Amino acid sequence: MRKLTKKTLDQLASEMPLISQNVQNSMFGRAYYYDLNDGSFIACVGDSPEIRLIDSSTYPAALAASLGGITGNSNNLTGSVPFKSGNSQQRENVIRTIATEVGIGSSYLTVTNLNDSSLYGQYSNSQDMITINSYSKLFENGNYNDFYCLLKHEQYHSNNYIPDDSAYNEYNAYNYVNNEVPQFNYASDDYRQHSLDNEQYFGSLL
Repeated sequence: MRKLTKKTLDQLASEMPLISQNVQNSMFGRAYYYDLNDGSFIACVGDSPEIRLIDSSTYPAALAASLGGITGNSNNLTGSVPFKSGNSQQRENVIRTIATEVGIGSSYLTVTNLNDSSLYGQYSNSQDMITINSYSKLFENGNYNDFYCLLKHEQYHSNNYIPDDSAYNEYNAYNYVNNEVPQFNYASDDYRQHSLDNEQYFGSLL
């Protein structure tokens, strides 16, 4: 058996063609992939903010076969499904994983139907609890950056709450996300407009 050395690895690297990021983005299933069993993060592939669910045990094979395994026009890996197609528990698991990335502990977060599609989330100071509305259109869009920004918005409330001044609290939270959270630049047009409009609205009340 031929011994594998750094020299042979360097030689192999020099002989293998380099694939640019642009080519990778066009070849592979572009998305943030989460395990459909427990919501754990698997990988971010390419440049799309879409959240997709896939069995982590089949992900490596799907990625390896991506040239032949891409389906439809959105370059999705075979075996993966969009976030909106997951059941309520699967989607909640993903939100909790993103919340952990943001720095929100699981015991401070609930995901439930607030029966208002225009309400993305809310923070209760009395309960010290962040609630993400599973009925909002964010769950239809399944954009990673939208959820990240929403969680940062509610986290700002948790860390900077001022009693009896809701307009000031909301203005500061929107202003913070719009200007200091990098993911805001990659959020959906709907989320960005929503956040900018609300910053302006609550600012007008001050």
